[in-house]
Amino acid sequence: MPKIPKNSTNKACSNTLGTLIDLVRNTRKIEWGGGNVIGKTEDGKDIRQWPYPIYPDGLFESLCELIGTDKNYIENYEKLNHPIDYGTLNIDELRTVITHYVRGERFCDGLLAGALEDGTLLKVLERIKEVYDIPVED
Repeated sequence: MPKIPKNSTNKACSNTLGTLIDLVRNTRKIEWGGGNVIGKTEDGKDIRQWPYPIYPDGLFESLCELIGTDKNYIENYEKLNHPIDYGTLNIDELRTVITHYVRGERFCDGLLAGALEDGTLLKVLERIKEVYDIPVED
C-alpha cells in the first residue's frame, strides 16, 4: 500500500520528498570512513577497520518511510527490464528499486552511494514525484 496518496497535497509528504530530492541533488560524493589501523596481530601485521560509506543523516529512514518497502524485492527486481528505464516505473516498481538499494547496502557497502553518485537515486525520487503528482518546490 503506497504511503503517499495519489494527487496528494499533503505538506508532510511534499516536504519529505522535496527534502530528499534536495539532499540527493546536493550530494555529489559520499565520503568514506574506516580503513584505519585499529591494532596489530601477534606477528605485527596491521588490523584495519573495514571502510564504510558515511551517508547524510536520515537518508535511509526517509527513503523507507516515503513509499514503504517491498518484501519480495529480490524476485521483483529480477523481473524488471534491465537496463531499467526509471521514467516508466510504476509505484510498485519504484518501491522495489528503493528496497533493493536500501537492503542491498547491508550486504554491499556503497551500493546506495553508487546510486546516489551516478544519478539513479535522483531519477527514482523524481519519478515518485511524477507518479504521485506531488507539488515540490524545485
